[in-house]
Amino acid sequence: STLLASSAASDVYKRQELLASKEERRYFLWLIKTIPNITNVDIIPITTMAMLLATISKLNAYMAQCENNVELYLKLLVKRNESITKLDMIMKSYGLTNTTKDKIFIAYESEEG
Repeated sequence: STLLASSAASDVYKRQELLASKEERRYFLWLIKTIPNITNVDIIPITTMAMLLATISKLNAYMAQCENNVELYLKLLVKRNESITKLDMIMKSYGLTNTTKDKIFIAYESEEG
């Protein structure tokens, strides 16, 4: 089955140890709850998305603090935009953008009694 079974779910939660910060773990948990039909193969891209989301958030916070330093602001802006581009590519591959959402196929297991 392509659905996340209970043993696979515990494996997914164990993969949180790949993440360095609490913010990355928070994004990871949100992503695995949001993305349908997660399998073990999806863990690395989801981990990467969580790291990129945390990075973008941190870069935004740094950018807000350097209003007087245009050079630093522009360097941070470039890094943030690179992270957004990487995140967008992964999201498109999962059908998580407005233009690619038709790719999502939600599989349901039938309960036969």
